Amino acid sequence: MRKIKNKNTFKMKWKCIESRIENQCLLYGRFILSPFEKGQADTLGTALRRTLLSEIQGTAITYIRYVKINNKKLEKIFHEYSHIKDIEESIHEIIFNLKQIVLKSCIKKSVFASICVSGPMRVTAEHIKLPSSVQVINKAQYIATIKKPINFSLDLVIERDRGFRINDTRFSYSDYSYSIDALFMPVRNVNYNIHISRDGENEKEILFLEIWTNGSLTPREALRQASLKLIAFLHSFLYLEDANDIFSEEKNVNLNDKGKRSQRSKGGGYGKLL
Repeated sequence: MRKIKNKNTFKMKWKCIESRIENQCLLYGRFILSPFEKGQADTLGTALRRTLLSEIQGTAITYIRYVKINNKKLEKIFHEYSHIKDIEESIHEIIFNLKQIVLKSCIKKSVFASICVSGPMRVTAEHIKLPSSVQVINKAQYIATIKKPINFSLDLVIERDRGFRINDTRFSYSDYSYSIDALFMPVRNVNYNIHISRDGENEKEILFLEIWTNGSLTPREALRQASLKLIAFLHSFLYLEDANDIFSEEKNVNLNDKGKRSQRSKGGGYGKLL
């Protein structure tokens, strides 16, 4: 018997239709993904957007371990708007400048970096001594200005994570001097829109996806990582549940108002809650 071909079968395709470097810390890519059945493009667009913005890991400076002036450790200043003698910027301004530094790495645990310079001079990200596993994207990023001939040292902690971390206080009783709000998100923005394509009686959706990154990875790399993340999330659902899974199919199971199972007694009633 001759097989009947399904005329509505489409092969999924994707393509990068635009790519540009807006500046050293802002890369742009526009992608087209097609074709989709009605409603599918929005489902995938939403999932990719959320994954790109919240699940892709990035690298950031998270702590200043200590500050040294002329090889003498500076006592912790509790007021971050205070100035260090012979340094033009306040602690707050130095921390803000450190937050702007874009790093690229594949580290799995915290690593240390340092700045050891002699003034007077203008200190930038280029002066940071980094382990071989970490790379600075924007080396010209300004950090501070030393106004007099002094030795200035900073010891930094670098971590890799996802999302945004607000002023972590885990090391408040250790030698760590200042915690830094860390932005680990390498994807700066994501936008998508959907176009309808008609071919005779067939109506298909086309997804246009725009991605902006901070330069530590390209939009194409970000899209690939997000796709792998989504596959990993859903992979476990391909298998049958474990026999001991509370969601496995059971007969004669009642739930109380709090969602707990009630145990059936021998008399036909339900005894104490599990």
